[in-house]
Amino acid sequence: MGLRDDFEGKVIAPFIDAYARGVTPNPCILCNRYIKFPSLLKIADERGGASIATGHYARVKDSNELQVTSNSNDSNKSSVTSNELKTKDSKNSSLVTRYSSLPSDSSLVTDKVTCHSLLLKGVDPGKDQSYVLYALGRKELDRLALPLGNFRKEEVRKIARGLGLSSGDRPESQEICFIGERKYFSFMEGLSDAPEGPIIDIESGKALGNHKGIHRYTMGQRKGLGIATGVPLYVAKIDPLENTVYVGPKEAALGKEFLVEDVNWLIGCDELSVMRNEIKEKGSSTHHEFRASVKVRSTMRDEPATVIVLDDGRARVMYDEPQWAPAPGQGAVFYQGDVVMGGGVISGENV
Repeated sequence: MGLRDDFEGKVIAPFIDAYARGVTPNPCILCNRYIKFPSLLKIADERGGASIATGHYARVKDSNELQVTSNSNDSNKSSVTSNELKTKDSKNSSLVTRYSSLPSDSSLVTDKVTCHSLLLKGVDPGKDQSYVLYALGRKELDRLALPLGNFRKEEVRKIARGLGLSSGDRPESQEICFIGERKYFSFMEGLSDAPEGPIIDIESGKALGNHKGIHRYTMGQRKGLGIATGVPLYVAKIDPLENTVYVGPKEAALGKEFLVEDVNWLIGCDELSVMRNEIKEKGSSTHHEFRASVKVRSTMRDEPATVIVLDDGRARVMYDEPQWAPAPGQGAVFYQGDVVMGGGVISGENV
């Protein structure tokens, strides 16, 4: 199967475009959504296969096996048991549908749940890859097997060694597959116009130097800024319209509230037990909110937050406590317990 053109158009080109616009993309999410899983399903269909399997450290379970019960004292701790999905906490947590346009009623619907497959974290918290799978669709999840998700990485290595497989001792790699060991900005040199511009102290407004293209910078970055001030400074904001990089102390790179676009809901079906919590905000606009834990980088923990589903299909995330450098372009994934509720792309728009 020749995928070079599709990969260049749907993964590499958006990757380059994103950095050129001052946002930080995640090419693995794009690849899973547009290349890897659709291609695997196509091959399976051609060969009469019912399912596909990958080596991601995550789990897929039938929703009838699960129940998510949020503790009112700690929305981060949830139990997963049997028969149906439900959520409840002191702030009326809710499960939301996959559709961007949600029903406006605020009643508790108690029809029998007939959802299908749900995406869960892998049992190894250090290797969980559910974050990069949030953008999958229902047809992928319903036909997906993730056999490694129930094992820890060392258990898998032990099995591989016992079978005489080279993967048992293969070094781990976190590199982007099409970049390898190169730095991402060296990959982009010559592929995108990269005019120089100012680096500004976000607190004083003072110019501290010049950058060599905003594609070289991402939120929270400290090294390689090309300026010397005697104190640690971090990228706190990138303004592509002004071609300006703003830096400041560590606190300036923390974020507590942001918008999420291109949202993909994984908890969804025609009949779903949903508790609605409608709030009025900014006039007569109606919103729907639920408690979750939210992850904005593949290597970070998901942290407690309130997620507000907006009428335009986007979502607003409000963390309980400020988190390190939520970067526009990165994924924001919503969890209740181990279950992935859905996720989207962090917007650069101000809240």
